[in-house]
Amino acid sequence: SIAEIKADANGYNIDPLTNNSSLESALQSVEDEAKRSVVSYIAEKCNFVISSKYDYNNYITFYRAYENACNRISEYTDTYGKNNVLNDAKDRLDKAETEASAYYLNLKK
Repeated sequence: SIAEIKADANGYNIDPLTNNSSLESALQSVEDEAKRSVVSYIAEKCNFVISSKYDYNNYITFYRAYENACNRISEYTDTYGKNNVLNDAKDRLDKAETEASAYYLNLKK
């Protein structure tokens, strides 16, 4: 988790390591880098659900993937606050859900 990574990095913030300014700077940026990585991972998962919205066996299977992606976004934003990349992903997920709902409904006709 991001918190564990941050804690590990803080564990290196001791003498004599604090004498190395580039190391100290890198350790301070660990949390931001971890957040960027997690946001990128979540966005990739969302993009997969969006791009494959018509490839699921049925709407229920699609909806489970949609809900899982939405939960990942919520978990991140509840912990770290809003993020523009994830806000955009959520909007696109919601649009995909509307489109998938109509698509799978038409398959039953």
